[in-house]
Amino acid sequence: MHEDGVDEDALGSWVRLAREGLATADRVDIGDECLGTLLARAPAQAGDVWPPVAVRRVIEEVRSVHLDSSIENGHVKARGVTMRGVYDGGRQERDIASGLRRDAATMDVHWPRTARVLRSLADTYHGFAAREDREAQRSADDDR
Repeated sequence: MHEDGVDEDALGSWVRLAREGLATADRVDIGDECLGTLLARAPAQAGDVWPPVAVRRVIEEVRSVHLDSSIENGHVKARGVTMRGVYDGGRQERDIASGLRRDAATMDVHWPRTARVLRSLADTYHGFAAREDREAQRSADDDR
C-alpha cells in the first residue's frame, strides 16, 4: 500500500506468495486471518467505495472464509472508540450499515463475494445499533 492507493499487481503477488509459504507451513487459516486484518486497513480510493479494487480482487480470488471474517473484524476494530449522547442509540451504526449495504449493491455483479462481506459487515453494525438502542432505552427508563 502506498499513498496513491493499493497497487493491485503488487498486492496480488504478495498475497499469493504469502499464502504459498503459509500452505507449506500448514498455517493457511491463521495466515488468512492475519492477511484479512491487514487488508481491512486498506484505504478507499478517492471517489470509490471501500474496499479498494486491489482488495476486492484478493477477496474474490482467495475465497477464504477466514480472510473474509477477519476483514470484517478488522474493519470493526479500525473504527475505534465512539462517542454519543446518552439517548442517541445506534444511529451511528445504522448509518454505517446503510452505507455498507449501498456499497454492496454496487458490487453484486462484478464482486459478489466482496458484496457478501459488506452485507455481513452491515449485519454486524445493525446488531451493534440494536445494542446501543437498548442501552439508550435503559438510560431513558432509569431517568424516569
